[in-house]
Amino acid sequence: MSYFINCPRCNKIALNPLQQESQCEECTTAYTVAAQCPTCEAELERIIGCGTTTFFCNDCKAMVSKREAVYRLSSH
Repeated sequence: MSYFINCPRCNKIALNPLQQESQCEECTTAYTVAAQCPTCEAELERIIGCGTTTFFCNDCKAMVSKREAVYRLSSH
């Protein structure tokens, strides 16, 4: 099951935050996606394997789910 977040430009639920580079499926704006720890705000390490992506906080030494992560988007 896919997980998508809102595009800040068109407000459609169309961005895949599990990829470092994501493009809105509606307005085609391209973004760089940074996932941050909800506890300490450090950038999370993406762990990709077997078709899934999870996150790990090296500062807290804890796994962070895609739904708990805080996503920061920068357009380019």
